[in-house]
Amino acid sequence: MKCSINRALQRLDVTYVTPPASFDAGSQKLRFPGQVLEHRMGTCADLTVLLAACLEGIGLNPVLVVVKGHALPGAWLVDDWLPSASTDDPVTVRKLVAAGELLLFDASAATLRPPVPLAGAERTASACLADAAEFEQLVDVKAARIARIF
Repeated sequence: MKCSINRALQRLDVTYVTPPASFDAGSQKLRFPGQVLEHRMGTCADLTVLLAACLEGIGLNPVLVVVKGHALPGAWLVDDWLPSASTDDPVTVRKLVAAGELLLFDASAATLRPPVPLAGAERTASACLADAAEFEQLVDVKAARIARIF
């Protein structure tokens, strides 16, 4: 199923855009998933939210990862979630990915032409996790819902 979502985004011919220069370095206005689909464009954060919604829609527990200057979607591959809604511990995240419990991929890879296969998007996400200083946060959507955060 994870490959199907990535391929669907590729077939929609969504274009990757960078945030407008007027935005703060520490924040970004997000487009709703419907806006991304309607206008066929989005930033890495927009695409991450869209794909997290798709993953949740097919019954997976999605996560959103923020590293300096980039965002990544992902999902639990086991029926699990974090004990809290988020973590800023990159070691925990890398261990979950290495154990095959958590899948992370680069949503913006689906906007490249020619299309990048999911395995390539996973490698890009792994590279983003390589430098612990670049890691900012992982948000676990199911844990956030349990905590009634959203």
